[in-house]
Order: sequence, then structure tokens, then C-alpha cells
Amino acid sequence: MLDEGNVRVDMGKPIFETNKIPVIGMKAEQILNANLYVNSLHKSYVITCVSMGNPHCVIFTKDIVNNDRLTLEGASIECDVHFPHKINVEFAKIIDRKTIRMRVWERGTGITLACGTGSCATAVAAILQGVVDNNIDILVDGGILQITWNGGNSHVFMTGPTTKVFEGQFFI
Repeated sequence: MLDEGNVRVDMGKPIFETNKIPVIGMKAEQILNANLYVNSLHKSYVITCVSMGNPHCVIFTKDIVNNDRLTLEGASIECDVHFPHKINVEFAKIIDRKTIRMRVWERGTGITLACGTGSCATAVAAILQGVVDNNIDILVDGGILQITWNGGNSHVFMTGPTTKVFEGQFFI
């Protein structure tokens, strides 16, 4: 617990081994800026795959994707043959070296307002590419998450606000 209602969470180490994400049909050195052709969309993507305990496919875009595109493309990529356990799909736009705008399609769920592991995966992918610093803000539909990763074998840390939504008593 931090001051002003913020919480910092150790999200663990990112996983890049293709068999642990899992991703099939790509070598380990190909998960950063890999080319993915999605047959159902007849479209190619440049992706970075990483697991934060669950699989993520990060796609950097020049603009913020709208709900129609997020639904169509997110659902198709989620179920692509390269992802045997399905995959979460993040569409991210680099704003500057300290800020990324991200929208997420979560596997089995659809569009969500935020995704902690997806924000971490997006930050890791951008840091690996050298396009952002190692302490950045991820702007999601539900707010702002601060992600810190020092690269290599270090842990990813996520900081964000908390809000009390319920108080009650439990009687036995």
C-alpha cells in the first residue's frame, strides 16, 4: 500500500519462451516484432508475444483502435492457430517515452476497461524495442497504470489507484 490510495504489485518476471507463452510456429528469437498473418482477416501484423502468467500478443499501432476494430481483430487474433490456449490481444499506441495508450481484447471475455497483465506485457514489449523508458504510464479505458521494468531477469511492478467499492460484515 502506498500513499493516496495507490497500490504497488510485484507482477513477476516476463516469460519469453514460446513453449511457455505458449506460441507455436515461431522460434524464441521471433517473438519480438514477429510477423503474424491472420488467415481469417487476410491481414498481417507485427506482434510481440510475452507471458505475464497468461499469454499476450502486443500490437503497436499508429492510432487508437475503435470498438469495432478491437472486436473484429481482437477476436480473430485471440483464436489464431499460433495460440493453442488462445491469447489476450493488446493494441497500443506510443504517445511518448513515458506514455502508452492501450486497448485490450481479453481471451474468453472481449473488450475490457483495463488489464494489469496486459499493461505489463505492453510495457515490456515497448521497453524491449527501446521506444519507451523503463517507468511508464499505460493509459487504458479504465484509468492509468504505472509500469516499471528494468529489463533482463527483473520483476515487473505495477502501480495504480484503488477505490473502496464495498464494506460489510460477515456473521457466522
